[in-house]
Formats: sequence, C-alpha cells, structure tokens
Amino acid sequence: MSGPGGDRRGAGTWSILRRAATGACIAFVVGLVPALAVSLSVYLVSDPRTTVPQAMRLGGLLFLWFHRVDVSLHARFRLGPESGAPEPGMQPGVPLTVTLVVVALAGTFLVVYLVVRAGRGAGRSVEGPGWARGMAGASVALPYAALCLGLAAALRFRSAVPANPVLFGPLEVRPSLLAALLWPLGIAAVAGFAGGVLSDATHRWPDRAWTRFVRGGLAGGWGMWLAGLALSLVGLLVFAAAEPSVTGNFLGAIFERGALRGITVLALLVLVAPTLAVWGLIASLGGCVGVSGSAAACLISYARFPAGSRAPDGPFGPFSRLDVVPPELFLFLLVPLLAVLIGGSMAARRSAARTRTEGAIAGAVAGVAFSVLTLAAAVLSTMVLGIGGGEAIGLEQVMYRLGPDIPTGLLLALAWGVIGGALGGAGSVSLSSRRVADRAGAG
Repeated sequence: MSGPGGDRRGAGTWSILRRAATGACIAFVVGLVPALAVSLSVYLVSDPRTTVPQAMRLGGLLFLWFHRVDVSLHARFRLGPESGAPEPGMQPGVPLTVTLVVVALAGTFLVVYLVVRAGRGAGRSVEGPGWARGMAGASVALPYAALCLGLAAALRFRSAVPANPVLFGPLEVRPSLLAALLWPLGIAAVAGFAGGVLSDATHRWPDRAWTRFVRGGLAGGWGMWLAGLALSLVGLLVFAAAEPSVTGNFLGAIFERGALRGITVLALLVLVAPTLAVWGLIASLGGCVGVSGSAAACLISYARFPAGSRAPDGPFGPFSRLDVVPPELFLFLLVPLLAVLIGGSMAARRSAARTRTEGAIAGAVAGVAFSVLTLAAAVLSTMVLGIGGGEAIGLEQVMYRLGPDIPTGLLLALAWGVIGGALGGAGSVSLSSRRVADRAGAG
C-alpha cells in the first residue's frame, strides 16, 4: 500500500474513525476557546468578582448554547421565611424552573466551519464517489457529540443564589443531556458530510446535463444566502447609524465603566450579530420576527415596528407600541432583491448556462438551496424562555420563543429565491451573450 495515494486506498474503518475523532477533538477545543475567552472577560469585569470556576462554567454553557442546548435553572420561589418554621398558612417556598436557550450564531457558524474542516480531513482518507467521502466526513459527528455530552454532564452543578427577595436555596444548573447529544450530533453530521463531499476538489461530477444545474445551483444558493446575511447586517448598521444620538448614548453607556467592560459587551454583540442578521434577512423577505408560544406577537415586520423615541414608553420600552413604521424600513426590500439576483447570476455562471432558460433553471435551483439554508438559520436563531414549577401558587407553565416565524419565512424565502434567482440567472446569460455579441461586432 505504498506509493502516491496508497494510504488513501488502504484506509480502513479504524483509520477513518481515528481521523474523525482527531478532527472532532480539534473542532471541540478550538470552538470552546472563544466561549472561554468571553467568560474570562466577564470574570474580569464582574462586580462583585465571580470565581474562576464560575467563569469557566459560564464559558461552557455559552459553548453549549452555540449548539442550541437548553439549560434549566432550578431554585425555590420565596413564599415564607428562608429558614426556620414557616409562618402559619405560608409555605417556605415552591420549586421554580427556568429554561433558557440563548442563541449566539457567531459561535454556531464557527463550530460548523470547524466541523466541516474535520469532515474534509476524514473524507480525504476515502476514495470513491462523493457520498462515500461524505459518510466518512459525517463520522465526525459521533465523537463530537460525545464530547459535548460529556461537557454538559460536567456542567450540572449547584451554586448559592445571590441575596434577593424572590428566590432562595441552592441554584441548580442542568443542561439537557438529551439536547447536548442530539443537537451537536445533527449539526456535526450535516457539516461533516458537507466537508467530506468537498474533500476532493478534483473529483468530477457525473457528465450529465442535470448535474450542471445542481452544482451551479448549490454554489448560487450559498452565495445568495451569504449575500443576504451580509446585506442584512449592513442594513442594520446603517439603520442604527441613522439614529446617532441613540448609538452614541449606547456606546457611551457600555464604555462608561471602563474599556474592558465595553470591549466585553462588544464581544457579546459580535456573538449575536449573525443572529440579528438572520432575523433582519427574514424580516426583509416580508416575514415576521416576534414572540410565539404561550403568547404571540409580531414585533418586527414591514407592518409592525417598535415605536421611536418620540413615542411614550410603556413597560416594554419601544416595544410597547408597534404602530409606527418608519418609511426607510422599506429600503430593506433591497436586501433580498440584491441577494437573489447575485445568487441567480452566480448559479448561471457556475453551471455554464448557455441560454436564458438554462440560466433561469440554475437560478431557480439556487433559490431552493437558499430557502433550505434560510430554514436552518431560522431554526438555529430561535431563542427560548420557559418558566414552570409554580403550579402550587397558581403560576401556569409558560414557554416563549423569540425569533422568526419559521413557516412563513420558509415560504417567502422559497418564493424570493426561486423567482428572483431565475430572473438573475436568465439576466446574467443575456448580459453575457450581449457582451460576446458586442465583442464580435467590434472585432
């Protein structure tokens, strides 16, 4: 088994698994670094100062939130004295459980990128069709999920509740072990499979007509989605800059108590910036970003928007009124319009479309890929708050989800992607044909 490529031909199951396990460990450790760095920064600026173990636990929980793992906090709701015999007719306390899923998509995108690279490394040990290399890459998911499960088990701990008039007793932090297994397993399986398929850049697709459209459509859909996120984020920054007083007050507030504290807040904003970009993208498509579950409300859309500073503040600040829609908000229609045209044009070029019909087909395929990516991003970007355990005092269990309206967002992404992608693909072919004709006429 010597000579060029001999180790690939001789790679057996154990060799593939060894590479997959190594890649999973590297992805796990590197992905954990920014979470721990943020938690260390929080430790340095906290007042009163937390302990190093508490800061490291916070970093571990943040890493689990990169994978949408729900974390439950258990304490007791104070109805009577904290210690000693309760007063007549009063209970010493009732159990209360708060479940949180805090989404930081920058971390999610980072671990996806790392797992794709790990899958690519495992896929290189296999020769054969793309699906075989993809399966080798997907094997990264098993050791990666096992590491995340082990971290979740290690982060189940008790801590004293800070002095307050509402809660008492030990605070129990319990990441969901099932979620810590299934979410990393699913994310790593998809990302690892993609990395395995991409592991051999020289592998040729089957020489069939439809493969050109699939190859070009996948590239165009990826470009369409990235362009949409980038344009959405730029639009949000421009929208924030349009209110310089608000932006200035915000920056002044976060840096008021020191540069390190301000940098820490900015680092946390960077982690959630892609989440806001996803929400902005779906809202720009015409969808709704809001609350669902035990209560439902559309908070951001072309029809409803938080009231400006001129509106009277209610208990929820600018969200107390949602009837003021600034006209400049409709400029966000440029986000999906430009994104689908860019993606459709890219798909037509990658598929070597020769006619407008072929360009439109490639662009439509890109639109389908765009809708799938948007669906995945919408699911991953949804935050969750659940409160339960207070039935003894008449508190009903509630569950709130903050994020995009997923079914509507999927349909809108599909419509924008397919129609706009087809127009972009056909238009790209027309422009290319016109340039070729102009050059021929000039010659």
